[in-house]
Amino acid sequence: MFNYSHNTGLSKNFISESELVPIINRMESLNSTIIPEGSCKGVDVNYTEMYEWFVENVLVRLRKYTKRSDLELIFGFLGDVTQSFKIHQDIKTIPKKEKNPNGKQFASFLIPISVDYDPNKCFLNSTMVFDKHILKEPTEPKSWHYKVAGTNPQYENKKYGLIDHRHFNLIGEHTWGRGDLIWWNSNYWHCGLDNNAIGIETKQMLVIHTYV
Repeated sequence: MFNYSHNTGLSKNFISESELVPIINRMESLNSTIIPEGSCKGVDVNYTEMYEWFVENVLVRLRKYTKRSDLELIFGFLGDVTQSFKIHQDIKTIPKKEKNPNGKQFASFLIPISVDYDPNKCFLNSTMVFDKHILKEPTEPKSWHYKVAGTNPQYENKKYGLIDHRHFNLIGEHTWGRGDLIWWNSNYWHCGLDNNAIGIETKQMLVIHTYV
């Protein structure tokens, strides 16, 4: 059951294979955008036809799951990640802010699809979620420190200077399963396991950023 106060969670078998495949196929028809971590095929409010389809077929499911009828889409994408995202937050621009002056970041959702294009390898990857507050001093080595790529340089902390993964407190690690739903408070730090650390080349997922 979804509880936003927990800041992160996992719902097993959120979407069936017969429902997931048509969504993947439709997203695959979009043009790819190259990003430093690989490529993605995205949808936002400016993509009128696909936006309405995405809301009806994806966002509506999340509204029911969260019991938030006011849940709205910032953007969603089908990602193919060859270089893992470093620890980051999902602070995104609220669409049409002038019409939504009170709109605020809510949750980010991830549906695992495959690892190295093989759905049966999803278990090799995890999504890790960290506390919102950065530790003043780095912690002693922990097992997960060797699984992540660290932080994005743009998130250098003004108070503490250059920070790395040792400054974060892990609050949840969610092992991937095709069709599962992983979510986190968009203001909380998170990342996937580093591709090189777990010996994979690429991973595929559907990601949805939302606001209320």
